[in-house]
Amino acid sequence: MLKSPFKNRPPVIFFQYPPQTHAPKKVDPSQVIQMEESAFKLKFKITDSVHTYSPVVNALHWAGFTQTDGSSWNLLWSAPLKPETLRNFDMYKHCNHFAGAWQLGRKDLMYRNISAQIREFGEEYNIVPKTWILPHDLRAFQEERKESDGKHRLWILKPAASSCGRGIRLLARNTNLPKKGQYVISTYLMRPHLLNQFKYDMRIYVFVTSFDPLTIFLYQDGLVRFATQPYSTKNRKQKFAHLTNFSVNKKALNFKNPDSASEET
Repeated sequence: MLKSPFKNRPPVIFFQYPPQTHAPKKVDPSQVIQMEESAFKLKFKITDSVHTYSPVVNALHWAGFTQTDGSSWNLLWSAPLKPETLRNFDMYKHCNHFAGAWQLGRKDLMYRNISAQIREFGEEYNIVPKTWILPHDLRAFQEERKESDGKHRLWILKPAASSCGRGIRLLARNTNLPKKGQYVISTYLMRPHLLNQFKYDMRIYVFVTSFDPLTIFLYQDGLVRFATQPYSTKNRKQKFAHLTNFSVNKKALNFKNPDSASEET
């Protein structure tokens, strides 16, 4: 265990970095608190509500956890849990989501929260394209499409609670809309910044350990994801040109991955 860098806080467990990271962390011996040997074993469980990612499993195995399907575990990897489930947690149980995390994780709720911030703080939070939430904003979106008559415009439709590029479509003026389900539609940015004619996105990753007080750790390395076909608005059905999701582009014939074992997290 390591002494906490914050005053009046308990020590934290330090899990040594695996060798494949090529960046072992140097620990000041004076800050180390040795733990006594015990028969107690750390266990983790991954529920059926989420996809099992190899990096998660490997990291936990390296840290000394054992995977289990039973009811006795220390870490639960799951979709966001309901508050009544979290109330049954004790000091030895943890999960990968804070209560209410879907307020940022669901696309429709995230946009509603951004809209609330815009109303309260103004243009500082005007950070997303014009957006509609279906079915609530269906009539407003239909009016928007009527006003676009004669203009070459596209919109992007995404399921409100999905991931990995599933269910995403580009909409033209006369494209049929889904009749059931919850969706988010945004004005499609027709002129994105390209690298060698390919669309891309850039990500940074943060680890939030507390909301009160707010404690955020920023990972030094970012991530760039590329589409696998040159960008063009002429074929709106070509997902390999418009989407940068790894889960989508790994299925392209020209996809190249130097690390065949890597998976999107």
